[in-house]
Amino acid sequence: IKERLNMINLPHIKPLTDFVKYLRTTEDGEIPYFDPLDGGINAKYLFLLEKPGGKATKREGGSGFVSINNNDETAKNTYQFLEEANIPRKDTVIWNSIISWNGTMKITTEEKNPGDEMVLRLKDVCQIRYSPTRSLAVGTRHTATTPQLTAVQASVTYRNNSPEQAIALLNRVDTAIDDAVFLNSQTTKIPVSISASLADTLVIFDELSADGKMDDRPLIAADAGRPGMSFKDWLAPPYKAARCAVLTGLQTQASGGLSQSTERPGSDLFMTAMDLVATGTETAVISRWNVGGRIAIDLGIEFIKDRQRETLRDTPLPAAVSWQRAVDLVTAEQPDFNREPRIKITNSVIPQNAKHPFFWAGFTLIDCGVLNGTADSTKSQAEPAK
Repeated sequence: IKERLNMINLPHIKPLTDFVKYLRTTEDGEIPYFDPLDGGINAKYLFLLEKPGGKATKREGGSGFVSINNNDETAKNTYQFLEEANIPRKDTVIWNSIISWNGTMKITTEEKNPGDEMVLRLKDVCQIRYSPTRSLAVGTRHTATTPQLTAVQASVTYRNNSPEQAIALLNRVDTAIDDAVFLNSQTTKIPVSISASLADTLVIFDELSADGKMDDRPLIAADAGRPGMSFKDWLAPPYKAARCAVLTGLQTQASGGLSQSTERPGSDLFMTAMDLVATGTETAVISRWNVGGRIAIDLGIEFIKDRQRETLRDTPLPAAVSWQRAVDLVTAEQPDFNREPRIKITNSVIPQNAKHPFFWAGFTLIDCGVLNGTADSTKSQAEPAK
């Protein structure tokens, strides 16, 4: 411990040491130092724990550092993880969401919802841009089963669309996608959360509002008196089987344009992706703004059809290939402008195709790579997409 204290002003750790000293002037309780044996401001990985334990504090006879060498189970488990993952210690820095020790591991309401008095934050002194609190790891993966069940929600793809438009859309999807089950069907009393959790592929064509807190935002909107499902519900039991998710109508902060500045630009898209990945989704197509017309629907249909054919191939293709194929196929044709509610045709030249970026540039593809179908399916055998 004495040697570590002599190291806290070394160049790689001094900004973080100064950060702790600053925090001690604003917070009650004991705040331990960053461990100088870690990477400090040069770290590549941030391990964000919940709260410092007594073994990290001098008051309880501990080290006074947030360290993997502390005498507690969390430190032991983190140390073993780094060893097994072959992550050099110099590439890591460890910190806590709740920064001070107040004599108990219980978390108070004040600790859960700190005030805004803290002027200096970790991101201001360390080169960390994203510190995910939901899993970025890909769990055990398995080859797809056949036949695949595709759950589809399509009732209000764009605000104010008519019931006739919704019916026409459902018929189009039903004809194009095999084994499609419609979550907004009025003939079933099964809750949407149960039906959606059983599907191999989840496709949401409806417009999803960007208003409200992230957890309370709908993943599946309520429809005709039937309750929907929020992202918070999606993270809760039962287990979700969806390996692929397509959200063509998500409205993120980007839908408001660059003129509307936000505190954390991109956080809604990022957290949407994390919510999906945390429940086992391996491939996701997420919109940043809702195009709301047939082009967006057809992009989703063609992408899903191509992913369904992957189970028939000896050598599966990356999802990026399927998405590029869908974009090339759909945008080559002239849009039906009567079914593109956000497009207004004037007397100027009428577009002959849908290659304008408005139709396709608002989508983000997230994919965990190709799973080698010939390998032992009980092991994670993902190969990165090329």
